[in-house]
Amino acid sequence: MKRTHPLAALGAVMTLLLPLAGCGGSGPDADAAAQAEEQNEAPDGPGMSVPAAVRANLGITFERVERRAVRQTMRVPGQFELLPTAVRDYHAPADGRIRLHVQQYDTVVAGDLLATVESPAWRETQAALVEALDEIEHALALVRVAEAKLAEQEARVALLEERLSRLAGASVRDAELEAELAEARLEVPTLSVELEAQRYLVNHAREQAQANLYKASAMTGLTTDELTADSGRSSDGDGPVPVWQTMDVIEVRAVRDGTVTVLESTDGQWAQAGAHLFETADPRELRFRAEALLADLGKLRDGLPAAIAPPTGTGLGRGEDAARGTLVIGPVAHAEDRAVSLYLTPERVPDWARAGTAGYLEINLDPDAEPQLAIPRRAVVRDGLEFVFFRRMPGDPDRVQRVLADTGRHDGKWIEVFSGVREGDEIVIDGVYQLLAASSTSIQKGGHFHNDGTFHEEDH
Repeated sequence: MKRTHPLAALGAVMTLLLPLAGCGGSGPDADAAAQAEEQNEAPDGPGMSVPAAVRANLGITFERVERRAVRQTMRVPGQFELLPTAVRDYHAPADGRIRLHVQQYDTVVAGDLLATVESPAWRETQAALVEALDEIEHALALVRVAEAKLAEQEARVALLEERLSRLAGASVRDAELEAELAEARLEVPTLSVELEAQRYLVNHAREQAQANLYKASAMTGLTTDELTADSGRSSDGDGPVPVWQTMDVIEVRAVRDGTVTVLESTDGQWAQAGAHLFETADPRELRFRAEALLADLGKLRDGLPAAIAPPTGTGLGRGEDAARGTLVIGPVAHAEDRAVSLYLTPERVPDWARAGTAGYLEINLDPDAEPQLAIPRRAVVRDGLEFVFFRRMPGDPDRVQRVLADTGRHDGKWIEVFSGVREGDEIVIDGVYQLLAASSTSIQKGGHFHNDGTFHEEDH
């Protein structure tokens, strides 16, 4: 006589989709369902048959047995947060009308145009630069005039000296010529001082122009070299025109890659200089922060190897998805909470990590100790006075075997196991309670699941 286990309640639901499938049906449809079910069943053997259709219906998943530092691992809850360097604020460089070129949550790269500012203050700065350049040209012209006057006077002095020298050679004196020479010599120092004064005005005009250029650099975010570079335009044949002279608006460009997280301006809004426009953040620049009790501080030290366990049930956090790094203990403790912050900046930020994602910081307190064979703690379930887990048969992936749990210490997520498994074996995680219900009265007997989720100890 066939005996239906209590798991048949789940099968009763499944029979709404397969009304004639199962052990006791009759007719062509039932026969076809039975034949299809027999084809899905694994060969006879120890444990329970769980073919692919059953695994899909019951949501059975597996995780591999691995060696982990269970005995020496401390697990501390925490969450990911953005690094301080990940955030960049952008402000209005001058009073003006804002034209936005991005929207909130847009992804930008360094150099992308974020906004433009139509600013009267920028026009004033441009006018001041033009005026300063004109002052330089005017001062240079005056220098050239002063240089010509000085050269002319020095030539006159030289000429008079030559004439007097010739007269002296003929033993002749010319008092009027000597007086003229003396007067000419007296004018040379005055003209030299005037020349130095004009050169000072040139330097002063250049300093004023440079100051205005620095102001323009602060407003635009461009370097002075970029502002004075050739724009490629020409002004009525007067030579190249610098970049600053061709800029009608101030451009606000992204300094680094990131995502626009905060947008505090609207398109066309008039903003004051320094007003906060938007904020970008690089979502991949993350660190993990956890809070440990001060009582555990004696076990911890900077530089201990650590890893971040992702949220339970995601199947992430192993192999290439692991977030690993070294521990940094916060410099300031929190007296009111009797806690201290722990930080870990992952060597590689996994794809599943986001700012605000919770998890556990797993700290290896003794890196030199040998790791232990371990399985996920949630794979172990109670059956009366015993604890058991289910191991996938290595040579038959469509069967699972119930194993009496011979376990040791745990770190909250993983538990040390002494027997019944080898490294690399697969252990049932999701669906373990369904398997427990199916096996609790037939520990030593084989059996099988039907596609509809019902379990039977005997073959048809």
